[in-house]
Formats: sequence, C-alpha cells, structure tokens
Amino acid sequence: MRILFARPGPFPPELYAGTELTLHGLCRKLVANGHEVTLAAQSKLMKGEAAIVGDKLGYPVTRATSILKAMHAAMANFRPDVVVITETGAWLDATRPIVGKIPLVIYEHEVAVAVGGIPADIKSRAVFVANSAATAENIRKLCDVEVTIVRPLFGVDRYAHIKPSGNSVLFVSLQRRKGSDVAIRLAENRPRVPFIFVESWTETPERTDFLRNYVRKIPNVTLLPNQPTLDSVLPKIKLHLMPSRSQEAWGRTATEAQICGIPVLGSSRGNLPTTIGPGGVTLDPEEPIERWLEAFDRIMGDSAYYEELSRKARAHGRAKIDELNHAYQAFEAALGQAQARGRA
Repeated sequence: MRILFARPGPFPPELYAGTELTLHGLCRKLVANGHEVTLAAQSKLMKGEAAIVGDKLGYPVTRATSILKAMHAAMANFRPDVVVITETGAWLDATRPIVGKIPLVIYEHEVAVAVGGIPADIKSRAVFVANSAATAENIRKLCDVEVTIVRPLFGVDRYAHIKPSGNSVLFVSLQRRKGSDVAIRLAENRPRVPFIFVESWTETPERTDFLRNYVRKIPNVTLLPNQPTLDSVLPKIKLHLMPSRSQEAWGRTATEAQICGIPVLGSSRGNLPTTIGPGGVTLDPEEPIERWLEAFDRIMGDSAYYEELSRKARAHGRAKIDELNHAYQAFEAALGQAQARGRA
C-alpha cells in the first residue's frame, strides 16, 4: 500500500515531540512491513516557494512553508492509495483539490481538537482514528462518527534495555500549560535534588525564552535542548515529573519512563491517569504546592514505597510494549477500511 501522511507542523529533525516521534515510529514500522510511505510536513525553518524532499528518516519527507505546498509537491511524486491527515483544522477544507477522492484516514493526537469543523463530505468518507479513549470520546461527541483507537506506542520499545541508576528528576517541555511552574517550584524547594529539564515545542517562544533564562539560574537544574530520544537522559532519572495543565491525549514520555521502571508524578487531567496508571501518583496541577511536595518527598524518600511504584511502573510500561502489535494491526485495518470506503 502507498501511504501519504500529512503533518501540518514541524517534523523531525526540526522537532522531536510525542506526536512527531509516534508518527516517525509508525512510518518506519509500515515501511518494515512492506508499505511505501511518504510524509508531507510544514516547516518553520524554510523560506520561499520551493519544497524540499529528504529521506534521512528512512522514508521520504517533503517539507515546505505550508502544509498545502508540501502536499502538492508530495502528490506530484507519489500516487498514494491512502492519505493520512494527522491534525484537523481550518486548513483541511483546502486539501480537497489536492486529495480528490483518494481514501482518507484522520488520525487525531489531541483531545482539544477542532474536529467539529470538518466539511461534511470529508467526514462522511474519512475513517477516524484516535490515540486514546479521551481523544476518541471528543471526536465522537463533536462529529458523531465511529472512531478506532490506535495508541501512540510506536518506537517506545527502544527503551526496554535501559536500567536507570541515577537520582535526578525529569521534566519535559518548558511551558506553563505543561506545568513548568509546578516543576520549577519543586526544584526550588528541594535544592539538594538534581533536576533535568528538557525543552520541546512551544506555543509562545517569548514566554519559553523567559522561563529558559529563569531556569538557568536555579543551581540544581540542568536544562537540555529538545532531544531526538531520551536514551542518554533516562539512565540518570529516578522520577519523571508531568504536572500538565493540558488535557493530555496520552503523555508519551510517561510510558517511556515507566518502561524503564521510573515512576511518574503527574497531572490528573486528560488521559494521564490512565497512561500513568498504578506506576505513579496523579494530582490536579492547581493543588497547593504543599500537596505536590508531600507526594514528591514520599516517592523520593520512602525506599519501600519507591520500589513498589517502580515495580508497578515497569509492569505497566512493559504491558504497553505488548500492545504494539495490536496498535499496528488496528492502524493497518483502518487503512484497509478507508480503501474499502473509497471503492464503495
């Protein structure tokens, strides 16, 4: 099968984040199973009208200043059997002249999405896929369609060999919506505990720049740029901190950490309580900092409690690796369903 993915945003190596890494892992698995794959992405680093094609990721990626330009260029070189749209929005209506009547899959990775604005003709023929039950429920509510759940697990098995021995605390994505204020206050209140903050994408570069400069002044915090993988970071980690204010659709780094036996102290919003499960503790990010410090101190200071959480985290994370084949088969089935609708 020939599959074109359309990603209306930056893609590796321009950005490494949960959705991007999930799609990269999925594309590589599809290629390994005999499919032909290409991806069209919008780039913030490019200028002018030209689209550039590269294949360093193991499959061709066409980048342009807009997703529509990238899709035009990709379609000129690749006749897909199925087009996979990975994020809906106002731009979707403009894809109709590009996509035509090619079978369509819409794979959503965000709970708070504008799926209600999908044109009726696209909605009637597209196959909808969501990365979690929380995302699927929102799509059903807004669009009144059937939704297949394909969990964002592609590539997480790379961490199965890691055995952490460090005592640092990990926090990813320097944004308030991701709970950066909670992470900063924990670091400031526990100056003897080493923290590692890793940057990711941002909606407000000015705010992130302010936080970056602030964090650099905290003696026990090491700030790292956006990372292609967490291979070199997770061996140093004892606890993963994820106090997000967002309605997280999954929380990929929580699963990656738990596969290594690292517990997660995270938010109770979105899908995070399910993603974290028994391998950690969840609190509302608006809880007083004293509640977060209490949970933090117990995890970091009570060795018996920590070992129990670590054991449960590893079991919970490794179970997700076992689900990888099921997730892949569910996605392949969605591709086949889209083709069947196209023939009908």
